[in-house]
Parts: sequence; structure tokens; C-alpha cells
Amino acid sequence: RYMEQQGIDFSNEIKTLKSESGAKGHSLVYVAVNGALAGVLELQPCIRPEAKEIIDYVKALGISVYIISGDHEQPTRALANKLGIEHYFSERLPEQKAELIKGLRDKGRFVAYIGDGINDAIALKQANVSISLRGASSVATDTAQIILMNRDLKKLKSIFEISRFFESNMRTNYLTSMIPGVITLAGVFFFHMGVAGGLVVYYSAKTLGLTNAMLP
Repeated sequence: RYMEQQGIDFSNEIKTLKSESGAKGHSLVYVAVNGALAGVLELQPCIRPEAKEIIDYVKALGISVYIISGDHEQPTRALANKLGIEHYFSERLPEQKAELIKGLRDKGRFVAYIGDGINDAIALKQANVSISLRGASSVATDTAQIILMNRDLKKLKSIFEISRFFESNMRTNYLTSMIPGVITLAGVFFFHMGVAGGLVVYYSAKTLGLTNAMLP
């Protein structure tokens, strides 16, 4: 697109190469010198070995997976098909990535965004939860809320496990703070519970809640 804006023409051979490369899921980078096309670099995507496993894991949890890419439509579609991802968006500028995330949030979705490039910074900031990798661009790591220090996407499983345990822990804390009060009131009004009984229920619940809160 930029080359066309600069008035640099592509030969039929280059156009054919573009179509063939796109059909294979590869991307082209064009190099121009002094206003003329000098060469083309073909980039073949390298998929992380753990990517398919973690995507299947997330989908098994009932979570929708999206690819939001600045790459062309054909390579993005090929990548989505290879990884088994139904939703993908291609040729998106940084601000457009953020707009897509905002649109999902406006629909009531809770969005976790994973990115490691400069182009991901705005989208990371727009998401409910933002995740990046150690060694990514400084803009991405400065923006993200969670950094995977060993650069292994399998650690995403730990994030979901920790969040589920935390939610369960908080639910238990809520119950241990509310139920004793209900039991004490019901005991006083319906079973003539005395002060001693009320204190036993109260402190027993507090001990249980404190023990639960101290779990790792």
C-alpha cells in the first residue's frame, strides 16, 4: 500500500509472486531504491510449538479466540486455519485493533489480549487483561499487566488456574463472612441462642475465613 502511494509500480511477475506467496500463507516485504522496486523479501510465519496446545486449552474452557493482525488477509486466514481459530481480522492498524477490542467490550465481552509488538500497545491498553512476553518491545511490556517471564505461552494455563482459584477463594471468604451472621441472627430469634453460642459461631467462622485467606 505504501509503495503504491509512492507511485512505485509492480511488474506482473511481482504481482504473480504476491498471489502465490499469499496462497501459501506467506507475506512479502517490498524494498525500493530511488523510486524503483529493487527486491522482495518473503516472510514465512513460524508458529510457536506450544501455540496449538494452548489455543485448544483455552477453547476447551469455552473462551473464544481471535487473531487481530496487521498482516494481509491470505496469510492471516492461513494461520487461523492452521491453528483452528474461527475468528480473525487482517490488515488492521494499531488503532483499529484497539477499536475491535472496544467493540467486543461494548458487547459485554471480557477481553484478554496477548501481544508483543509496538503495534499492540494501544490494543493492550484497551483490553480488560493485557499479557505480553519477556523480551518483547518495551512499549508492549510497559503497557501489559502480565509479563510471561520465560516466553512460554503454556504459562497461560497458570493464569487461568490462579484466577479460578482466586475466585473460589474469594467466594469462600464471602460465605464465611455472611453465613455466620445469618446463623447467629436465626439462632437468637428462633432458637434462643445465647451470647456464648453466638461467639462460638462468630469466632469459628473467623478462624475458617482466616485459614482460607492464607492459602497460597
